[in-house]
Amino acid sequence: MNTDLNFKRETTAVHLLPCSIDHDGPARVSDFFHPRQVETATSSASSNSTLEATLRGRLLRGKQMALPLGVRGVVLQQSTPPRSRVLEHQNYASEQSTFDHIVYWNHDSAPSNGDYIPQAMKVFDVARAVHAPIPVE
Repeated sequence: MNTDLNFKRETTAVHLLPCSIDHDGPARVSDFFHPRQVETATSSASSNSTLEATLRGRLLRGKQMALPLGVRGVVLQQSTPPRSRVLEHQNYASEQSTFDHIVYWNHDSAPSNGDYIPQAMKVFDVARAVHAPIPVE
């Protein structure tokens, strides 16, 4: 896997759903999952507007969120290691695509900054602050 942050690969839309799907394989997602932008009283037609979709008859409300500066998401797929590599572990994954934003979804309730995904993204700010050099006075 190429870990260079400047490496260009196909970008992917990543959706974090509030459910578990017990299926591992291809699915015709684009045939059944159709997110649409909706304007609320607190949003405009900007990137902060809420998204809505249904999944198996349940209303989902979502929001697109950019990953923090310096963070790149990677979609991996389990695969067979190249024959030239001798691995100590049997698990091997190859990079399929990258992403720089996610769409997270809630059941019924509108997305907010208090949701666990926006809160979890603050860890990157904390890590950056902890590891930043301390100026000598």
